[in-house]
Amino acid sequence: SVLGTFIIVALPLFAVVAVTRVPRGVAHGHSGGGSLGQYWAALKRNRPLRLFLLVVMIQLIGGGSWSASVLIFTDNHLGLGHLFPVFLAVAWGTRLACAPVWLALIRRLGKHRVWAVGSALSALVTPLVLVVQPGPQAATAVFVYAVALGFIETAWMIAPAAMLGDVADYDTLKTGRNRMGVYHALNGLAQKAFLALGGGIGFYIMSTLGYDLHGANGSVQTLGLFTAFALFPAVCYGCCAAIVWRFPIGAARQEVIRRALNRRAARARP
Repeated sequence: SVLGTFIIVALPLFAVVAVTRVPRGVAHGHSGGGSLGQYWAALKRNRPLRLFLLVVMIQLIGGGSWSASVLIFTDNHLGLGHLFPVFLAVAWGTRLACAPVWLALIRRLGKHRVWAVGSALSALVTPLVLVVQPGPQAATAVFVYAVALGFIETAWMIAPAAMLGDVADYDTLKTGRNRMGVYHALNGLAQKAFLALGGGIGFYIMSTLGYDLHGANGSVQTLGLFTAFALFPAVCYGCCAAIVWRFPIGAARQEVIRRALNRRAARARP
């Protein structure tokens, strides 16, 4: 497929860029060993981490519902299933092209504000495709939709990864232990679990309202598809925007944390 070929070619290239161009950070201690109880205690102590995971949960549950139903919407409802790989390639190409724009906005507005803006725009734009009438003439509108979502969703694909480092720095400052690896593992597990949960919820919504993949569907059944594909995800994205806009670690507070960690590291040097 187009997407598979792109991944095969692009992944090694971007891996080389990451290895050769990303600067080496300053060590602030090692996490050492730790039991599940200790990690749970750290989770209870770290309010920014709890808020971060709450937003990730809501965002990915909505995204999982969207992902589970997007092909059904494109193929069964719009009748454009044969163009689905092209739509995906357009969306991902847009994400790559506009990533520098969002990075520049992160430096100007802050990570959590960019995440909030991206989530709010997703809440507004995701349902717009529901007004498109099915048929071949819908292709142009869906291409525009793919570009718009590709641009907007890049914000909440880039910003959370950067914010996770801020959350880990906060924990390091409070505990003196670097749990960055644990935080990344926890975030990775949460992403897979919540995305799968969202997909299950999306299928459940369609099933509850009687949507039939192979038969005729009335207004109620179609509402089930629309809810799983756009309405439920839009509500999730809106909730994320409201929560993350007031995230407790902004650019100014993170600068204070980094300075404190750098001073601690300097004192620890022989």
